[in-house]
Amino acid sequence: MSKYMLAVLAVSILSFGASAMAEDAHHPWQGNAHLDVRHTMTGAYPVDDIGSRESEDQWLNARLRLRTTFAASENIDLAAEGEVRALRLLSTGSNVGRTVGDDTFDVRRDGDAPRLQVIPRELSLKVLTPIGLFKCGHQAAHWGSGFLVNDGARQRLFGDGWDGNLVERCLVAGKIGQRFTFFAGGDYVYHDNNANYLEGDRAYGWTVGLRFTFDEDQAQPDKLFGLLFAQRFQTDRLDPRHPENRKTEADVNTIDMHFKWSFAAGKDAQFNWETEGAMIFGETDRPYLEETYENGASVLTFGAMSRLAYQNPSTEIALELGYASGDNDPQDDTIRQFTFNRAHTVGLLLFAHILPVTSARSADRTMDPGLLAVAPSGTRFTVNQGAVRNAAYLYPNIDWQFMTAWSLRGAYLYAVGAADVVDTFQSAVSGQYNTTIGGEQPGGRRYGQEFNVALVYHPKWQRLQGHITAEGGLFLPGDAFAGVLTESVSIGRINLGLDW
Repeated sequence: MSKYMLAVLAVSILSFGASAMAEDAHHPWQGNAHLDVRHTMTGAYPVDDIGSRESEDQWLNARLRLRTTFAASENIDLAAEGEVRALRLLSTGSNVGRTVGDDTFDVRRDGDAPRLQVIPRELSLKVLTPIGLFKCGHQAAHWGSGFLVNDGARQRLFGDGWDGNLVERCLVAGKIGQRFTFFAGGDYVYHDNNANYLEGDRAYGWTVGLRFTFDEDQAQPDKLFGLLFAQRFQTDRLDPRHPENRKTEADVNTIDMHFKWSFAAGKDAQFNWETEGAMIFGETDRPYLEETYENGASVLTFGAMSRLAYQNPSTEIALELGYASGDNDPQDDTIRQFTFNRAHTVGLLLFAHILPVTSARSADRTMDPGLLAVAPSGTRFTVNQGAVRNAAYLYPNIDWQFMTAWSLRGAYLYAVGAADVVDTFQSAVSGQYNTTIGGEQPGGRRYGQEFNVALVYHPKWQRLQGHITAEGGLFLPGDAFAGVLTESVSIGRINLGLDW
């Protein structure tokens, strides 16, 4: 049994014991647990212009997250959290993405993929001192809306936002007056959307931030503005296809601004407006092209989201807009493509399944020795891992509790490419001209439309709270998929959850 399995087992025992004591708010041990089980069914759909198809499939995913805290004193807390996942049980497995390597997908989809994951989420010490807060240890990171830095513990309306930013971090935070809070910290990355320590990636950096609250509630402010600056240095795992047999690097900086404002809209109702924008800039030698193999490439990307919601005791109606910059010239020495954190889910099909599978199929075809005598390096970076990337989207949604224990959810997604929608293989065949998956130059930018609906039952048994959800989605492809996707794609899911 691995040390991680032992750690999660220990957290499990402590969490169940602590949850039994949790009715006493003054007890030093507190704990909680969260269980999710998802059964998913997807329809078949073509993935290239020669008729290759992703077949119908079904699978079962499950996650058990356990957390316990111990208040050693009034100012000292210890926290431990672990997670066990069972992934793609019952699945026949996908053959897409196997040509590049086993790390094409961060979460593998093939039949030989590991079915069990044990993930240590936290083992940290928090100390409150007269001059501020100090926290150090293994922990999850979150900032703002979570569209860039996400702890993977917050449920979106549709989709599974399970993958979070896990780091070894020491952080200090303090107040300046009554309204300003500052923080600074140093990180060594364990796992996030860009690096995986266990796979051989090495990334570290530092972060500073400032938050200003417009009201006096510092713990749960209704009105705030935050500014964050982060610097990151990463060395990637070795790509065996790199011409110089060396590891690639990326040194990037992030500036992120977050704004939140809530105001009353009548009795027991309010509007909530949240906006976040980020710019990432720096240098990398990941692309190995004619323009970049000597001096590397510059990074300059932009992303933003804005969400306005009306909320009353039974209903939330929201409109979310998002933008992730694309790259109209992927062969030059500037990388312009922005990627959301994949825990910030948008819909069920387009970003979570269709774009990852079609981009992985394109990467497979690019590795064909009949196309290129020497297989290119860095191909895995072209594969969408299930996130918003090179896209602008409109995402209105509603969550309506029509009975005490029942709610109905619905969402509509309209998405277009922020720049040309480029297929790696087709562009290589056409002489590096921007070409779509169907071979059009430059082709359309409309990804298409998606409709999602869910019926949710919320049972309660004393300290246990649960949810049983039946949900489905239908994607109608746009002209970005012309020549390949000509019919709708569907998905159906049954979700079970328990909190205690």
